[in-house]
Amino acid sequence: MSGKKIRFLTSAEKMSSLGKHSRIDGRVEGDPNAFISVLIDGNCFQFLDEYVCNDQDGGIKAATALTHTIGEWLFNWDFEVMPLTIRIFGNHEWLSDAYFDAKVIPDRANFGWFLQGFNSVESLVEIVPFEERMSMPAYRGRDLTDMLKINLFDPHCKLILFGGVCDESVSKVLQDCNSVLDKLMVFKNSRGIQNITRLRLKIQECSFEGIFRNVEHRPRVDRPKPVIFRNAAGQRVDPAIRPMESVISWLRHKKFCNGHYLRGQCPDPRCTARHNGHLDSEQLNGLRFLARGLPCRQSNLCRDPICYAGHNCPVPTCHQTNCKFYADMHITDLKIVSEDA
Repeated sequence: MSGKKIRFLTSAEKMSSLGKHSRIDGRVEGDPNAFISVLIDGNCFQFLDEYVCNDQDGGIKAATALTHTIGEWLFNWDFEVMPLTIRIFGNHEWLSDAYFDAKVIPDRANFGWFLQGFNSVESLVEIVPFEERMSMPAYRGRDLTDMLKINLFDPHCKLILFGGVCDESVSKVLQDCNSVLDKLMVFKNSRGIQNITRLRLKIQECSFEGIFRNVEHRPRVDRPKPVIFRNAAGQRVDPAIRPMESVISWLRHKKFCNGHYLRGQCPDPRCTARHNGHLDSEQLNGLRFLARGLPCRQSNLCRDPICYAGHNCPVPTCHQTNCKFYADMHITDLKIVSEDA
């Protein structure tokens, strides 16, 4: 990291807004508006249960512990004094379901009390809902990736600590901003961090212990009773699904995790697909329709009742030329006559 280093503001130096912070003259190389940005995906980096279960008091303690932990880390690195902003982006409804289903909170409403406590500690430290506007007018309507790009190109932002899913959108931002990556540090256990490694970009890592869970809570996904459908010849048949085209178009760009939504559990802790957000029955059917576009490795012999891959070619008039589905998956009789539980 080039240039002078910076550190967390002491409690006596803290102020309530970036406007007031800008009065601090000559903190970093003569830049009175210099600041540090911490960007976190709250769906991936979930606070410890001991914080969330204590409602408003737990939120206050979580915000205090997070700011102090980051402050101590910056201080140990001998960083100079400058304002610190912490933005945690999370789906509040999904997180409340996750903590409730894990029996951390007795009611989903308790998570709202936790949020209220967290956001009451410091105006520059907040958990931001995906669906709502941010408190800073210039950043309204932005998501985590947008904020990362904004901070990378902002000359006043001297350091970025990023904890989120390092998916294709983040990788593209990093490639586009290659010239300013010396001010970026990524949380060590960020999901998909191996994607950044493949790009061979020189990005430093950071770690903060005792704040976030090592394993994410994920809400339960209600699924129909698993059944294998068969035709008169005993071949496995995938029941027809006819989702709306608008739903399919919407899903293609969202990259929801098939395992999480269609099986109820994602087996890959490094998975970079989306696990947050509620999908209604039409959207789940759309996701199942897209998942069937890839053939099952077990072909038509698959006996897994909750397998979401395709077991027969979805194109009735397919001539099998360059088709990714195997020969035994081109079934002409799609009439279901029996079920295996």
